[in-house]
Amino acid sequence: MKWHDGKPLTVDDVVATMKMLSDPKVGSSALSAFSGVLSPDGVRKVDDQTVHFTLDRPYVDFPYTVSDDNYNSIILPAGYKKGSFSKGGIGTGPFILKGVTPKQGATFVANPDYWGKDAKGGKLPYLSGVQVKYFNDPQSTVLALQSGGVDIYPQMAYATARGLFGDPKVNVLKLPSSEHRTVAMRTDQAPFDDKRVRQALAYSIDRAALVKGLFGGNAELGNDHTFAQVYPFAPTEAEVPQRKQDYEKAKQLLAAAGHTGGVTVPTLIVEEFLDVPEYAQLLQDQAKGAGITMRLHQESQSIFYNKVWLQTPFGIVDWGGRGSISPLIEPAYTAKGIWNSSHWKDPAYDKLVAQFDSEADEGRRKQIAAQAAKIQNDETPTLISFFITGLRGVRKNVQGIENGPVDHIDASKVWLTGPAA
Repeated sequence: MKWHDGKPLTVDDVVATMKMLSDPKVGSSALSAFSGVLSPDGVRKVDDQTVHFTLDRPYVDFPYTVSDDNYNSIILPAGYKKGSFSKGGIGTGPFILKGVTPKQGATFVANPDYWGKDAKGGKLPYLSGVQVKYFNDPQSTVLALQSGGVDIYPQMAYATARGLFGDPKVNVLKLPSSEHRTVAMRTDQAPFDDKRVRQALAYSIDRAALVKGLFGGNAELGNDHTFAQVYPFAPTEAEVPQRKQDYEKAKQLLAAAGHTGGVTVPTLIVEEFLDVPEYAQLLQDQAKGAGITMRLHQESQSIFYNKVWLQTPFGIVDWGGRGSISPLIEPAYTAKGIWNSSHWKDPAYDKLVAQFDSEADEGRRKQIAAQAAKIQNDETPTLISFFITGLRGVRKNVQGIENGPVDHIDASKVWLTGPAA
């Protein structure tokens, strides 16, 4: 295997990368998955083909954290200098970065030394190159796909892509996932420091209406816990009854919390991303029936995640799908999680998560997951109303593209059959 600049990739590159990514002093985003699981001293070279990992604690899903399921753990050359990635030459994938134009796009050419093969042992990639185009808004991307300006729209929001379902030149690929949005409520600040207020908001939501209105049915109901239906250990409805809209129960909970005449909650701050703004509007409308009043404020993604997220008492966070649940739960819901936007801490929950992480038996894992889901559902640090079916739009002359995951695209086996009819 070779780097894009022609140098060989070695075990030394892997060791250097993993030591760097697991080092708290570096401050990598990969620490969201590695913190408490892997430390720099736990990475060592065995021979020219083998790296040995000694984990800080038992962690069954460790392979996911060193795969491309964890987009923060890309392998880099030993001696990598921060900021040099966009200059090209770094990577071992099917396409080599040739140039990036801010706000416009990036250009890639086929890697002649790519190590991957197709099912028959043939050379990959099939395409001679790939162009990535940047757009300011989803509607512009949809129009470009319809006109042939782009061939693939990897991650679409149903709200802006409705017209593509009937377009004779476009196929809409679907893949159920664990992707979701969380409505995070700061559990250390009033009024959300009282779980009855959080529960009242949860009972004001019509989840079936959200799935239909936001996604045209292309989503699964959420139940205010993170264990999505796509996981084999997801709890059943018998284990954690599905929460439904119940205004009377919501009002009773508010009254018990001292808000007999209703409550005005902090401003809900949302990012400009796919379905999130529309979700916030529906949430605002549905909450009124329980006597919950909220204002909305919208920010760009860059401002939201740099200046708002983790500080705001009330916000919506988008979470991409994960092949394993642990790399999401660890940073987002445990007491020491670096992405714990609700600032929720529950020792019993953390203990169950640790047991889940160390349990290899799938049957036992399912039992532990059900117990953890019950706690998360009852405490309601965040609302999880749905799990999104990923939508990917492709021109009908595009072949070899996978249905998803929509936030990860592999173009190595893609080919074109000619203009879309």
